[in-house]
Amino acid sequence: MFKSIVLGVDSSEHSRQAQTLAFYLARKLHASVMGLHVVDILSFEGPLFNDIPAPTDLESYLDAPQMRETLTARGRKLLEDFSAAALREQVSAQTALDFGVIAAQICERSKSADLVVLGHRGASEQIAATSLGGIAEGVARKASGTVLICPASARELRRFVLAFDGSERACKAMHAAAELATALDASLTVLSVSRDPKLAVHRLAQARAYFEPYGVKAEFRPLAGHAPQEIVQFIRQASPDALFLGAYGHGRIVEMMLGSTTEHVLRNATCPLFLSR
Repeated sequence: MFKSIVLGVDSSEHSRQAQTLAFYLARKLHASVMGLHVVDILSFEGPLFNDIPAPTDLESYLDAPQMRETLTARGRKLLEDFSAAALREQVSAQTALDFGVIAAQICERSKSADLVVLGHRGASEQIAATSLGGIAEGVARKASGTVLICPASARELRRFVLAFDGSERACKAMHAAAELATALDASLTVLSVSRDPKLAVHRLAQARAYFEPYGVKAEFRPLAGHAPQEIVQFIRQASPDALFLGAYGHGRIVEMMLGSTTEHVLRNATCPLFLSR
């Protein structure tokens, strides 16, 4: 189960919600949380330019020590706030300040963690509210273990949904769902989507057999249609507290041709999303 959690820390509302969820899991699972802030001089927060006089030569300014010092100071302040919040919440915590490409540094830290938690998008990603941040997508594609991506709102985890297609990564997501549902005494709905009803029923029989020893309160729902749309429609109607999904089951070329279930769900999900690779 999740005992070591890495939390991506920035100044966005998504990050604050991710922190709330990470602390909740840490208390419930007796886990520790590492607050990680990555300084990336190529990814600026808009408000940063209000804090520093505009240079006449932007290119030379980006390489100036002043920029690095400013970004580092901002990161340290964010981590100080994280540590103070962890102390208030009585959560075991530590901090790390890294330099480099944000997604790459988070993925590197994920190698020694059970779970990575981050917001749907970061403070530096000024994009539409329904869009997926590039950092979240990059981490979801390459991080070790399980990634929990949080939208701008989250709540206690009592009702889960698992989207199961029988793949290896879906089986890993199923294991994570079983372990966490058991630990939190949460209910679970298992979905299998296929245009072939017999295939969906067959997959659900596999899942039912897997969950039986856990004693999890589970129901099993076959759905007909196109998986990305059916999954999103179901979670919008059922409003679960979290969705479990196997992440990026095909190569990039196949995804470009056929579309990616993971990406579609990430862009449209209204609840936190656990992704297993």
